[in-house]
Amino acid sequence: MTALDSYSRRLDAPIWRTMKSFLILLTVAVSCPAFFGCASGGEMPEDASLAKSPASFKGFSPITKVEIIEARARFVENYEKLFGEDLIDDYGVIPIAIKLGLKGRDSEHETVYASPEEMDFRLYLEDGSALEAVSTAKIAGSDDDLEKKLNAHALSTDNLPKFDATGDKFVFFRLAPRKQFEFSSGRLTHQVGHIARVLAIDRSLMSFKITHAGKALPFYIGITRAQRGAE
Repeated sequence: MTALDSYSRRLDAPIWRTMKSFLILLTVAVSCPAFFGCASGGEMPEDASLAKSPASFKGFSPITKVEIIEARARFVENYEKLFGEDLIDDYGVIPIAIKLGLKGRDSEHETVYASPEEMDFRLYLEDGSALEAVSTAKIAGSDDDLEKKLNAHALSTDNLPKFDATGDKFVFFRLAPRKQFEFSSGRLTHQVGHIARVLAIDRSLMSFKITHAGKALPFYIGITRAQRGAE
């Protein structure tokens, strides 16, 4: 028996066969894109699986409740009719509608003050890009008519109403750098150098915080799409 024959027989031994099977399985798992399909920075979605692609992830919860404060976020597709302007193409700003109010036990006896300037709004796109909120004055510049239209629908500083008794208000997020983004049919194309990523608005995540009873409450809300109108 040659040395090569002896080596081949050792490789066919049960322990070597087991190790070879494990290495093959590990190689397939690591090389498969679905292996990376979990949501970054949080728990794995309930529907996540090595057998599914990242596209199967349905997005983050569109309604979030923290203590007595409930919030919902949407991208309203007929935003041009509401504001009389194409805010995304002409101003590089994404309007996101938010419904925010009090709900649940003790909410009838509570007062929660909310100021958009202090809520630290962020919009995280599908590729991890973080967009900051921008004021209506900065969007409109010297256009007083546009600023009035924006303010009529914008989230304003006030005590929060009851959730069921309020409607959508808007927060505006700046696309920056603007030249990297193009918008069409509810999707953004983010071009950085030679790499282009197509990002669905309804796979984005909005975060903010509200101070209640002396502590900052964090909110993380998925964006859904609505065809028209703010409720």
